[in-house]
Amino acid sequence: MKTQSSPRPDLGDSIESLRIAVNEMDGYAAAAFNEIQAIASLVLVALESPRYCTNAEVIAHALGIIHARAGDAANAINCSAEAVGCNHTDDVQRRRWDARTASLEIERKAHGIVMAAKGATA
Repeated sequence: MKTQSSPRPDLGDSIESLRIAVNEMDGYAAAAFNEIQAIASLVLVALESPRYCTNAEVIAHALGIIHARAGDAANAINCSAEAVGCNHTDDVQRRRWDARTASLEIERKAHGIVMAAKGATA
């Protein structure tokens, strides 16, 4: 009697998926870090220029672009890693999020109780 084995993903497919993910992450990182480095270099030059060193708006805008680009790159890299089950999870950060969520829930319930009490006395 022939038994059926459970389907198993082909190892070659898994390796190819990992290769693609790593290649994507490398591309995202290289592009983002090159852009961040270029903008940071311009900010540093501006800080040495009498014309721009006191222009906080230009420097703030450049720093905002750096901040946004770093966040975009981090998200793109995380998505590629998550697609193959290799994304990093920060357990400490997760506990902080869970604590904040619990705190908001306690606050929401307390607010509901206060509002219900006000409604009962009105």
